Amino acid sequence: MALGNGIGNAPSGLDSFSYGFVEKATMPFGFHNLLNALFFWTPVGGTLSPDSVITYIFKDQQFTGTLKEYFIATGGNMDFFNTIFKGIETITGDSNIAIALQKLNLAENITNKYINNEILSSHLKATFTISGETFTGTLKEYFKKTANMGLFNSVFKDGESVFGDQNIWLAIQKLKLPFNVFSNLGINAGKYMFGRFPIMMFCLPAIAGAIILATKRGNRLGSFYKFGIPAIIAATTGVTEAIELPIFFAAPGLYFIIYVPLTALVWLATNLLGANLGSTFSGGFVDFLMYGIIPDAFGMGTKSWVAVAIGLPFGAIFWSNIFWIILYWY
Repeated sequence: MALGNGIGNAPSGLDSFSYGFVEKATMPFGFHNLLNALFFWTPVGGTLSPDSVITYIFKDQQFTGTLKEYFIATGGNMDFFNTIFKGIETITGDSNIAIALQKLNLAENITNKYINNEILSSHLKATFTISGETFTGTLKEYFKKTANMGLFNSVFKDGESVFGDQNIWLAIQKLKLPFNVFSNLGINAGKYMFGRFPIMMFCLPAIAGAIILATKRGNRLGSFYKFGIPAIIAATTGVTEAIELPIFFAAPGLYFIIYVPLTALVWLATNLLGANLGSTFSGGFVDFLMYGIIPDAFGMGTKSWVAVAIGLPFGAIFWSNIFWIILYWY
């Protein structure tokens, strides 16, 4: 846990940069899987405690029900509610209704048609706007407040913390809280996963394109079979070895001097732009859709656009470097 805290407190982006560099440098030897296990599922990858203090701003919500149900739903004091209705079902008279609504802090929430009726019933059914509020407290206190301890207990089983970057990302998604709520805790969920998406969806296809174009015309079809088809697979599923390993064996200098440092810079840039993309398998479009675009559409704030914003310029950088190096050195 101390190691994880130390890495997490590194200067902004350095943790992702270091991880991306080591992950790609060890990939040809298979040791990257050990690295993934360490950072995805152990305290080295971070810790999310059920006692973590968060600040969360509730959004305005629409509530349909009776005045009494609305007052209960917003945590109102029922003794105070009863003193206004004083044991009666209705309040009559325009002036009395206006005073009652003001005391209940409902003057802006009840439309004029209810006031003009000159009858205000405690059982009046209407649609109210529940104003947003700022909550500051522990995760446990938040889920007690929102009466959702079942969800809380399913994530923090027996009150235990969640360890590892992937586990933390999945926990936050299950809790249905935006990822930026945890940024003040130093938890950048997905920081050891999100660099994969621009690399696999943009950079590796760009490398494959550079290799194909740098190949002599008569051999380009064979080059397409060797690199073009694996590039499509890498971009969709995130399986990259069919491209990376041939580069490593044919041009180890190019792999370690150009490819590895540039991929580390992709991780760094993705971190600095505040992405919170996660994955369960890899970083192809399938995972991008499930763990980037769809959560973004439901307000999770994964910033899936970052993968495209980083992938396109870095794809161009990879293409130009690989193309000219192959053309003139190989």
